Amino acid sequence: MRNRHHWLTAILLSFILLFGPGYPSLRAASADPDLSIDFTIRDKNGDPVSGFTHGYRVLIQGTTDSGSDLSGDYTLAVSGAADTTVSFSSGSATIEVPAGTVATIRDLPFNSQVKLRVVQRIRSNGNVDAVYEDVTTSDLDSNDSLILDSDKSVHFNVDHESLFKTITIYPKVFEDSWPEDTLFRYKMNFWNEEGLDLSLLSYTIEGDPTVYTPAMVNGQLTIEAMIPVNKKLTIRGLPVGISFGGNNYTTAEQYNIYWNNDYQAVAGGFIAVTDVAARHESLSSGVIQDKTQGTWTINLFRRSASAAIAKFYAAPAGADPDELYDFKVTLFDTALNRPHTGKVWVTIGSVDLYNSIMHGSFIPSNIPVTEKLVDTDANGSFYLSLKANEVAVLGRLYQDRFYPQDYLTIGTNERVYNNQLSPMLYLPQEGLLPVYTKVTVEELTKDYEAVPGVGKPGGYVQEATSTYATTDVFHYLNARLFDSSLRLSKTVEGENGEFDFTIRLKDVSDTIPDTYSYSGDKQGTLNFAAISSETGTKTAKDGRTSDIEYSIFEATISLKGGESITIDGLPAGCEYEVIEKDPEGYNVESTGSKGTLESGKTSEVSFTNRRITPTPTDTPVSTPATAATTTSAPPVSSDTTPVPTSTSTPTPSPTPVPGKVVKTGEASGKSGTYIPVLFLISAVSVGGLLVRKKDEE
Repeated sequence: MRNRHHWLTAILLSFILLFGPGYPSLRAASADPDLSIDFTIRDKNGDPVSGFTHGYRVLIQGTTDSGSDLSGDYTLAVSGAADTTVSFSSGSATIEVPAGTVATIRDLPFNSQVKLRVVQRIRSNGNVDAVYEDVTTSDLDSNDSLILDSDKSVHFNVDHESLFKTITIYPKVFEDSWPEDTLFRYKMNFWNEEGLDLSLLSYTIEGDPTVYTPAMVNGQLTIEAMIPVNKKLTIRGLPVGISFGGNNYTTAEQYNIYWNNDYQAVAGGFIAVTDVAARHESLSSGVIQDKTQGTWTINLFRRSASAAIAKFYAAPAGADPDELYDFKVTLFDTALNRPHTGKVWVTIGSVDLYNSIMHGSFIPSNIPVTEKLVDTDANGSFYLSLKANEVAVLGRLYQDRFYPQDYLTIGTNERVYNNQLSPMLYLPQEGLLPVYTKVTVEELTKDYEAVPGVGKPGGYVQEATSTYATTDVFHYLNARLFDSSLRLSKTVEGENGEFDFTIRLKDVSDTIPDTYSYSGDKQGTLNFAAISSETGTKTAKDGRTSDIEYSIFEATISLKGGESITIDGLPAGCEYEVIEKDPEGYNVESTGSKGTLESGKTSEVSFTNRRITPTPTDTPVSTPATAATTTSAPPVSSDTTPVPTSTSTPTPSPTPVPGKVVKTGEASGKSGTYIPVLFLISAVSVGGLLVRKKDEE
């Protein structure tokens, strides 16, 4: 009994020791545990994010299971760093979660409710974005909160693309303007006053496997590259909000296109950034943002150029105002190393147009001009005609009627606006002339000389390579040449004598000199008098027509056989004709009697006269139809009585007999022998028959 009593007492004492109020430390062992929350920043693929920013600030608002605000100090442990303390005040606290780490708050009360939200992004220099909402998590409920009934992990997922942008620079040759070996020099500077992390920034060039990682120097990062045309440069890892800008290398006017070992500045190249409507602003400066991302198509134009041909003449004896002068123009594209073929605008105007060109590159709309599109041949050549005091412009100059629209559409949703059209882009379909086109001009009318110190003579070939800055003007300011000669020679076969000639000149001018000297077997001067005029239509090589009034002049001179003269100082280009007057009794042959006088040459004219000699007339022979029988009498002696010398009687027509052919019109002198001959033939035939019959018997 006693032993059982002691056993029960031992059980009771043990229960008191374990659960009695006098032992609180034993009671605490059964209380709710303290919990923790792990925070991690991940990308959308679930991988830890690092390198693009310093970290994030997370706002924590908490209450206990009894509804009171969470308060007190708690431990914040960050991997790779010493522990720190987080203090809650009025239920809130803010912690920093560095990118690429795990941040843990420990010792939080069991069953407390915590609301979490990322409120700031921390930059590398310590600056923060005031509000940052591009971070999401699936570990919270719809109220962005959770209940700490166990240790928790919260993964904040960052949309990487929302933080960084990718830009592609695409220098595209517009309308075959530049050759394939052309480069586009691109330079962009980035400034990092915001303290953004640029460690992920890199760029590549299409066709080059190298990944370039530019370094930050003194707070600035520079990308500079020579991009082959029609290739792409791609820049990755550009943080949103970073400022960028260029210098003269990326402004719209200078040092963009690298060709022929030189930068094509104002004289040659022009870029126009075109793409969707949101990206019309230039890449010369700005801030990386959502609309910045994408492909920037940079169309590489050539500038439009122009050339001009001016035709003038000087007194004396210039030309008819409506005379047409032919030119041959040849265009060669030195950039593409081939003839410039296709259509070319030709604008023809008067002296007002010429003065406008010489004082600037603008054709006012009030100047009357004639415009036409001219087709070149496969060699880049075409013909052009001008009247005196006209000028032709090849290509187009600045003019307010060139682009009536507010923009130029060059592709789907691709536009270049008017402020970029002012430098005159080269558009092949518009018949424009690109810079670096070699223009060769030859005047085909060779009858003029250059006025001393000004212009070029007719027939002179000029060439120049067009540039944007100036309009090349080919001057053909010249005077009439009087250096042609005409040599007239006379040859006579038979009786010689003086022969008269008329020399006629036909010229477009009514003011040519009227007196010209001649030399040779005779010396002197010829006085030409205006006798008439006539109108003719001239068609130039380009098909242009003009009514020309020609003046006719005449002079006369006499030459004997064996003589010749040479007339000097005649106007080149003048038509001539030499006419011999009334060469009675002579057959006349001539060479070169008509033609056109050529500069510096002698036109040869020769006349040969042959005397016409009469030939003896033959004795007429009587025809059989009119023949008569003539009987000749014997000679009459001196001592006989004269008798008629002859008696003529008509011969009667023979009487037809059977079997006999009578030919009418036979001479009667044959009638005495005709019948005997027939009789003889008949007798022979009869005799032959008799002999044959006797032989048969």
